[in-house]
Amino acid sequence: MEAAMRNLEEQQDALSDNREAGIHAKSQLGGIRAASSHPHHIASNPAQQQSQTFIPSRAHPIPPQGEDFQSARMLWLLEERLDALEGAKQSNFDVASLCLVPNIVIPPKFKLPTFDKYGWTTCPKSHLTMYCKKMAPHAHDDALLIHFFQQCLTGMALGWYLGLKRERVLT
Repeated sequence: MEAAMRNLEEQQDALSDNREAGIHAKSQLGGIRAASSHPHHIASNPAQQQSQTFIPSRAHPIPPQGEDFQSARMLWLLEERLDALEGAKQSNFDVASLCLVPNIVIPPKFKLPTFDKYGWTTCPKSHLTMYCKKMAPHAHDDALLIHFFQQCLTGMALGWYLGLKRERVLT
């Protein structure tokens, strides 16, 4: 884990150096976005109308082309990676703490059955009944039942399950 953190810190330093180069590209991109997001207009003065070309407005801004596109894309990728690295540096968490049930032992040759996903739109009691029936061979193993229950949830129900705290789950 320490080696991974050192590697991430080295990548962050390298990206920080590259970020300076990306600032110029970002300022160019801002000019391109501003120019492409404002539709051209016809001047009210007839003399000015002859010197201006009318271009109809577009629903979507014109993306940068050629070298500008490559610079913008590179800047975006660098910012995304830097944000990810900065987030990893700030969040000191233990992977084991993410597990709802500690010290789970999954039996050899265990194959998880396929489940219908529950997302709060059907009867929860029916869903639990089906889950328990499919997991009947492992009904004695509460930790295994709790660990794999997330596989049969979706949407808000999955969000609720992932928000549970280990201290509140009794096995």
